[in-house]
Parts: sequence; C-alpha cells; structure tokens
Amino acid sequence: MKRNSGSLTLLLILTAAFFGGCSESSSTPPADTGRTLTIADAVHGEQQVPVDPKRIVSFDYGALDTLLTLGAEDKVVGLPKSNLPKILEPFADQRYADVGTLFEPNFELLFELKPDLIIVSGRAAAKIQELRKIAPTIFLEPKNDNYYPSFKENAALLGRILDREAKADEKLAELDKKLAELNSRISESSKTGLISLYTGGKISVYGPQSRFGILHQSFGIKPADPNIKEAAQHGQVVNFEYIKQIDPDYLFVMDRAQILGEETLAKTFLDNDVIRSTKAFKNGAVIYLDTEVWYTVSGGLTSMEGMIAEIDAIVK
Repeated sequence: MKRNSGSLTLLLILTAAFFGGCSESSSTPPADTGRTLTIADAVHGEQQVPVDPKRIVSFDYGALDTLLTLGAEDKVVGLPKSNLPKILEPFADQRYADVGTLFEPNFELLFELKPDLIIVSGRAAAKIQELRKIAPTIFLEPKNDNYYPSFKENAALLGRILDREAKADEKLAELDKKLAELNSRISESSKTGLISLYTGGKISVYGPQSRFGILHQSFGIKPADPNIKEAAQHGQVVNFEYIKQIDPDYLFVMDRAQILGEETLAKTFLDNDVIRSTKAFKNGAVIYLDTEVWYTVSGGLTSMEGMIAEIDAIVK
C-alpha cells in the first residue's frame, strides 16, 4: 500500500478549447476531445489533463489495474515492466514500452513516446516536476489514514479522465456492497488481527494508520495492538515474543519475496515454538495474504476486489 499524500481536489473544469498543431501523419496520436480536467493536489500543485487521453504512461501499478479493469489498456503506451505482477500480465505485451522502474523513469524514452498523461504515486513522486516537462502528470495514491474513501476518489477520477465515469461508478458500487457485507459480519466479532510483512529475515507489523490499515479502518477487524509505531512505510520491526505477547486471533502475513519472484520464506521463518504457541497458529488463523494484491498493486479496482475477497473467505 501507499504513502500519504495531500488531498486531491477535483475541480472538474471542462473546457471546449482544442489543442492545436495536430498533424495527420500516421505517427501522430489520435486527436483528443478538446476537454480537460483541472486537478488540484495540495502537495504537487494544479495540473490540467486531457479527458480521454490516448497515450498514457503510468508509474503506479494500482492505476494500471484500474485502467485495465475499465477496459482502457489500449490507451496505455508505457509502464515499468520489471517484476510485473500477475494481475497486470496483459501489459507484458511488447506493444507496451518499458519506461524504467517504479522509482526511476527513463526520460529519454518518455520524450520519444510523447505521452499525453503520466500517472505517478509515492515511489516516483520525487520526479513529478521533471515529468511535467514531458506531459501532464498527476499523483494518484490512497491515503494511509483514509484508505478506502481516497481509493474511491482516485478510481472515480480515473473514470472521469478516461470518459468512463459510469463504468467506474458501477465497479465502485459493487465494491461498496461487498465491503458493507464483509464489515457487517466482522463488526459482530471481537476477534483481533495483526498485519505483518516479512522481508529479509525480519518481520514488521503495521497498525490502523499504516499502508495496510484498511484491514482495520474499513474491513472492521479490530487491531490486536492499537499502539504500533507507524514508521513511515516500513512498519515496526518486532520479534516472535512480541507476536506471542500480543497474541492476535488472526495473524496476517505478507512475504515481500513474492513480488520479487524470489523464494518465499515467511512460512519457514514463522515455523517455531513461539509462533506455534499463539492463538492464531492453534486455530489455523495464520493467514498468508497475496502480497501482490495488498502491496504491489494496491489502490486498483481489481486488487481491492481481491483484498475484500481474501478477508471475506476467512471470516465466513
């Protein structure tokens, strides 16, 4: 999941001005609709973007997930393709350019691609002003402390930008219904949960205001430890004895090796006497989550559906 950002305010200023200088050569992108949206981001400033863009580059996998879900993959021309998540496999096709990494854009290639919209999130946020010299660039990322509402805001915004507002609203309504059903069941339970991420021989835990806090904020699972220190994006490193002391009903585990295509070792790491003595282990409630859905592609329409489905299957 993602870093906090300033609030996005959609001004929805639709203009009728057409962009000039359109050539009829085959290499020129199709003519745009002439409409624009002005988006105000308290951190990164205002940006005017075209409605129904034809050449999108995204440095955010969650946004790509939403573009794919809304049937707009034909509008994408480039993305970072290293360790591409399974959920985004259609973008592995050669027709999509590899534009660098999630952190480091390939500026030379971007100039050649001539995008009309660039999307970034926290990993590439430091490059946003440089990217705006190439094309209109917007920052889209759910807020840690208000994850689901800000996720919905971002998805609806992409629907407006793509001129597919009705489809985005339909998908969001489906998610609202599923989330309400899940929350109604969970809210009746007193069971607690602890969210953890295994990486490099360490395990970190995350609380209600963290990048994974939606589990508590919107899904309704009560935090086993409401006092976790939220250390930016990286959680609070803990030992096995901490997990035993907190003793959650559910121990949720993600393994970062999954997204790197490496051997997943979280189960081996947690296979010890201390963890075996916890309630979660004894009750078969050590839950290994899909790290790609929760970590890599978080903030997308399909990834959100997957997150809800994973928790829904546990609490039934």
